[in-house]
Amino acid sequence: MNSKEQILDTKFNESRVNSLKNHSNEEKIRMVKDVIKREITMNDLYKRESIDTNLFNKCNRDFIETERGRFVHNVNSEVTSFEMNHIKNQNRLLKQLIAELSHENDLLKRRLNGLDKTAV
Repeated sequence: MNSKEQILDTKFNESRVNSLKNHSNEEKIRMVKDVIKREITMNDLYKRESIDTNLFNKCNRDFIETERGRFVHNVNSEVTSFEMNHIKNQNRLLKQLIAELSHENDLLKRRLNGLDKTAV
């Protein structure tokens, strides 16, 4: 490869690498959300924004990791021990209610089928 070809190759690679750097973080997020919402196909986005697929995929992975981290942080920070105990208590009461209703339902079915003559 001669020096002109090397220079052109280098310039081409630099422009590819820098193509996403020209976009702000807000624009990158908008592009990822557009693809996630299926408002635009990935190929159309690549053409419209003049970006490389690998660069977009990296941006997409970063976005997903950031959102996952935000979700985990929100879940961990929002539930206090008092709220957790309250939720566990409600869960126990609901399980007890389900058991009572299931038992009553079985008795009604038996009574309807004539298997149990006792009143409910």
